[in-house]
Formats: sequence, C-alpha cells, structure tokens
Amino acid sequence: MSERKKINSKVGGDPELFIFDTSLNEYVPSCGLIGGTKAAGVSFSGAPRGVTWLEDNVAVELNFRPFIDPIDFYLGIPAMNKSVSAALKTISPNYVPKFVSAATFRSGQLDGIAKAQEIGCEPDYCAYTKAPEGGFDPKRLKRELIGAHELGTSRYAGGHLHISFNNHAKIPHYAIAMLCDAFIGLPSIIFDRQGPRRKFYGLAGLYRPKSPNYIEYRTMSNWWMNMEDIQLTNKSYTNKADWICAFFKQVFALPDLLAQNPDAMASLFGKLPLQDIQHVINNEDANEACKLYRDVEGLIFSSGVDGMYRRGAVHLNWRSLTDLNTTILRKEA
Repeated sequence: MSERKKINSKVGGDPELFIFDTSLNEYVPSCGLIGGTKAAGVSFSGAPRGVTWLEDNVAVELNFRPFIDPIDFYLGIPAMNKSVSAALKTISPNYVPKFVSAATFRSGQLDGIAKAQEIGCEPDYCAYTKAPEGGFDPKRLKRELIGAHELGTSRYAGGHLHISFNNHAKIPHYAIAMLCDAFIGLPSIIFDRQGPRRKFYGLAGLYRPKSPNYIEYRTMSNWWMNMEDIQLTNKSYTNKADWICAFFKQVFALPDLLAQNPDAMASLFGKLPLQDIQHVINNEDANEACKLYRDVEGLIFSSGVDGMYRRGAVHLNWRSLTDLNTTILRKEA
C-alpha cells in the first residue's frame, strides 16, 4: 500500500465553464441544454469514468471523483476538456467550452430565465472574518449570499478544490483554508487573473466546511482547466501544462502534511504572514505574490515539514514563480 493510500488524503474538484456559440459570437446559457442538478449531475457522451456535468446558473459545472495521486488528477484534465468539447458538439456544432473566470451576456439575454437568477446553493465562509471581540467564531464566518442583481449580465466561474484527509488533530476549517491560501491560492495568482470575479467569489480564505475531514476551497477560478502552452524561461517548466503538474503536486502535499505532521503545520501556521497573503490575493498582485511566496517558502523549509516536502519534489520555488510571472507579463505586453 502506498504512503498516500495509508493517510487517505484526496483531492477532487468541481470546475465550471461557459458555453460559447462561435456562429453568434456570444455566450449561451446552459439552461435546458445540459441537464443535471446540484443534487445529481448527469453523465454525458464520452465522459471519463466518474465525471458528470450539470447546469449551474448559466454555466456548466463538472464534477469528478476525488483522486489520491496528483499525476492522475493532472492527466485527467485534458481528458475532461476533450470529452466536454465533443459532447457540446452533439448539442450544436457551433458550441465550444470556455474555461474563463467571467462571461458577459448581452442585454436581456438572461431575462425570463429563472435558473439564471439562482445564485449560489449555500453560502461561502471567509476564514479571515473575526468576531468583534477578536478571535475566530465559526458562526460568524458565513458570508451573505450574492444576489443576481449584483452581477448584472455577468456571471463567474470557479475552479473549487475538494480536499479531504484524516484530520485526527481536529484542525479547524478556517485554519485549513488559510493554509490553502499559502500553499495554493498565493502561487496561483500568476495565472489566476480573475478580474471582476475576485471581489465576488475569489477573495482569500473562501471555503465551505463539508465534514471534519473535508473542506471545499473556493478562492480559485477555473484557470487550471485551461492548459494552453506558454513558453517559459525557467529550466524546470517548458509550458503551462508542466507548471500545472508541479502545482497539483503541491496541492496534494497540503493534506498529506496536515495528516502526517499536524504539530509542525500548526507551528508553520503561527508564523505565516496571513494578513499579507490575504491582501495579495484580494488585490491579485502577481508581483507581490512572487516576493511573498519567497518568505512562505522559507517558513516551510524551517518549520519541520520540509523533509517530506522536498522528498516529494513538490515545492514551487519562488524563483520559478518570478520567472514565470515575468514571461506572462512580457507575453501580455
């Protein structure tokens, strides 16, 4: 039995996408086209094993079984993309999937569509919300649901991660969400340019508690489903797909570390510059994210968990982040 199976940590996801009509050059609501509900997704033609889809407001949500291995997770992404593209073609030859964080529909397009006005099935929690007297009160962490009137004709897509592990130490969900920010949300900033989605759904520390052993981390958009090649100058990664592979090794490392060495992770948590991490994510500052991750990396390597971290060769060192960010900025210029 592998070490990962012994500690029973898994990562799944429910990324969302929009349907784009190439003949009309506009986004199309998924309502009435896909089927499925939050309670039960439906299989579709050519779907990989364990993958379903459903209508979520005007977007399409994909659900897939959790993985215990980051490489299997990573290899499943292009397979899902290919099957979704093919399945949409059976509905209309002009339909293509768009893994973008935001889509704007033309004026009046969403009027009269009841499902387009249903925003959110349950509220998010924000890990950084403190009680007036200080400290963290789980009852106060729940956010108000966002209304359709606040979004106008725009809708936003997430790339939520479902993280589970044997939480014998009873680490509180808000602390796990903050660690997700440090390990996942912070380095993702270089690709996860959410723009208007950020203030609604992409703030630091957003999560939903599912069970004592299970959290849904909700800060990221669906950027990780979009693997177009970006040539990099760093020796370690030659394109975006390679970097995403390394990124998901880091994602999977977090629940492993929490399960196997909770005391060292508690020590790390107490040293992390959490307010700075929150600020950088909320302001989507990629340059500062690279600088701040250098500090986070140093804390990881001095916290007592770096042995396992290095053995898995999973860390995204700050130099590669800086190099990658520079390449992206040059490409965007």
